[in-house]
Amino acid sequence: MAASDSLPMNSAGPSAGNDDNSEEQNLLKTKAELKIRDEGYAWVVLGAMFSTNLIMFGYNRSFGILATAMLDAYPDSSGITISLIVGLLSGCRNLFAPVIGTMSNKFGLRRSLFFGSTLYFVALVASFFCTTMTQLGFTLGAMIGFSQGIIQCCQVILVPQYFEKKLSLANGIRVASSPLGGLLFPFLISFLIEFYSLRSTLLLFGAISAHIFIFSLLMRPIKKQMKIKAIEKTDQIFKEIYYEKNNEGQLFIPNANNADNEVINSTEWTRVKTTSDVNIKKLLFEEITLKNGHLLKKRPQKKLEFKFFKNFHYITYLLLAASVPWGLNLVIYYMVIYAQTSVGLTSYEVSIMLGFESVCDFIVRLFIGWFNNKNFIPKSYSLLICLWISAAGKFFVPFATNLVTLIILTFVCTVAGASYVTSLTVMLVEDFGREHITTTWGFVRMTSGIFSFINSLIIGYILDWTGSFTVPFFVMGAGTFFCGSIIGIQILVKKLSSSEDRT
Repeated sequence: MAASDSLPMNSAGPSAGNDDNSEEQNLLKTKAELKIRDEGYAWVVLGAMFSTNLIMFGYNRSFGILATAMLDAYPDSSGITISLIVGLLSGCRNLFAPVIGTMSNKFGLRRSLFFGSTLYFVALVASFFCTTMTQLGFTLGAMIGFSQGIIQCCQVILVPQYFEKKLSLANGIRVASSPLGGLLFPFLISFLIEFYSLRSTLLLFGAISAHIFIFSLLMRPIKKQMKIKAIEKTDQIFKEIYYEKNNEGQLFIPNANNADNEVINSTEWTRVKTTSDVNIKKLLFEEITLKNGHLLKKRPQKKLEFKFFKNFHYITYLLLAASVPWGLNLVIYYMVIYAQTSVGLTSYEVSIMLGFESVCDFIVRLFIGWFNNKNFIPKSYSLLICLWISAAGKFFVPFATNLVTLIILTFVCTVAGASYVTSLTVMLVEDFGREHITTTWGFVRMTSGIFSFINSLIIGYILDWTGSFTVPFFVMGAGTFFCGSIIGIQILVKKLSSSEDRT
């Protein structure tokens, strides 16, 4: 029911009549808009995501240190068992992305976040009691991977709901916490392992991860936030319509029963609120909710949508996801091996290179988010440029002979991955809509997870077969160049389609 038909609006008080209510209607029309996206509590939600990812991916980027400690602490450990844990961690986080996203929409984002954060905490605490690498594979691999998948899917669904005009910037800030965690947590993990034991470190890290549960409480669903803002707006408009302020900013009721404009003190205001016509506020609330219904129109679908597999543009995204592991995921890992075995860098020099990589990754992600948000050029153009620049850098890695050259190439190679993770979600939202992000992002993530297993095995086999780093880095460079070419095909197809539409 519209307010113009049913609200007994009156500037003289809740109980008095007044036929001329145009001023009240104008007030409702101009002030009923709820500002939820791109401001206010949206930044609180983003801060909670940033803090969550700082802890979550700090663990992932510190896993090499944990793996070294596992080899010393567990007699049944080996390179294969470590690889198994890494595979389970990556696989459970990526392979189930479409199903996790759908279930999160069905049961609610907040419930899913609670479950994911609880599972993460339980996995780390349970690792304290593990006595074999098989048990650690289940806790540190499968359980943590699955919990990270839940939390990450919920974030990808929630960010486009809270941000629209500043979506690129917000997503850049969200993903920038991953390299920052990689910069901070290795030092913490190394300190804990040195002064305590591996098991105690896992237990203490479990206590740190419990903060994710607190951050999940702050990631309020958009429907809940809209209801809270509508209640606040109802009280605000109700006061402005039915009460006035004197020169000192004090409330009073301007009606015949209050001819002297007697000021209402805090106690009396509480009494007025509790004895006023509740139906008026209810109607105000309903009208405000109705006027802001567009905020809930594009909420994510609760089921998977396979229609996108018939869309050529979406197929190119799947092809991109299958190609990304060739060049983006493994380059830093192999650069470290190359730096130690072929160039002869010390562990200290390698740590400098890795620290520089984390700093560059953090800065580039923030910069790409800001740059894309300014719309200087289309996001696909900037991603294409970053991919091809990074591809050129990978071709030169086998010719690096010192720390300075490797640091420069580390920066060049980092650009592609930073641009990809910063731009992908935003591009999917813009191309297919925020209401379909569960499906579009989920299957892209799943495809990337599948080919991460395959491509890593192939690159490792090429290294063993050739005995040289030249061919693997050339393959990774060619893979990155191919990723850029896929983006180029997207750009070309869009231009051809737009020209056909104009004609």
